[in-house]
Amino acid sequence: MGISKGTYSNDLKIKAIKLLLEGKSYIEIQKLLNLSSSYTVRNWEKKFKKGGFEELVKDDRGIIGRPKKIK
Repeated sequence: MGISKGTYSNDLKIKAIKLLLEGKSYIEIQKLLNLSSSYTVRNWEKKFKKGGFEELVKDDRGIIGRPKKIK
């Protein structure tokens, strides 16, 4: 079992994509890097194919939490 769901460093994401480009499978990368799921690597691959490393490391989670109250 991998680590709990959370955020991963940009260095780890880049390392995963480089391993993928070297021919490693999603599951091999998941086990090597101790990721929570092989789908994580697939999602990173989609981002990488969309816009390269710049897209991969972009933080697009948006605002988290309850919106501020309007006075």
